[in-house]
Amino acid sequence: MKFADYSYQRPDFQTYQDTYTQALQDLKEASSLSSAKEAVDTLNQLRGTIDTAANLASIRYSIDTNDHFYEAEDDFWNDYQPRFEALDFQFYQALLSSPLLNELKELYPETLFLFAESRVKLFDESLISLFQKENQLASDYGKLIASAQIDFQGQTYTLAQLRPFTENKDRQIRLAAFEKQTAFFADHESQFDQIYDD
Repeated sequence: MKFADYSYQRPDFQTYQDTYTQALQDLKEASSLSSAKEAVDTLNQLRGTIDTAANLASIRYSIDTNDHFYEAEDDFWNDYQPRFEALDFQFYQALLSSPLLNELKELYPETLFLFAESRVKLFDESLISLFQKENQLASDYGKLIASAQIDFQGQTYTLAQLRPFTENKDRQIRLAAFEKQTAFFADHESQFDQIYDD
């Protein structure tokens, strides 16, 4: 399957949260390994669906930051990604506190449990608004970088397209490319400063 063939649909957070919360409750109340496994599998499938949607939206937006549809999706993910992560945090807590933890460790890779332990230590739901702000600033930075249209040797290049010229064997070409690159950053200094200050 080609990348262009993957379909993207924005998830409905409330529907997702309801389904996720039910599976989470099933994990917490699991009295047998099979019921715990079923709940974990459901949660992992839900998480995979969200990861796929988020990655599709991110990649498609990075391909064309002028695409209004994916710009709106980028805004959605900036706001909702931390909310989805908060649900995952609850999953990791439930997984690690399960009375069937040792049995579950026999069924799933050790990396799942190591990752869960690190997320439980690092995530704090009270920081969701800061994560949202960080996501928005990262998007603003990416959009600013992507906006570069640099005239060089009679053609227009993005910063990424200009990079090979900065590695050219000819010193004069390298110097000219670096000067153009530096000029872009100097011309947009206040915008970069604002992003970093925020």
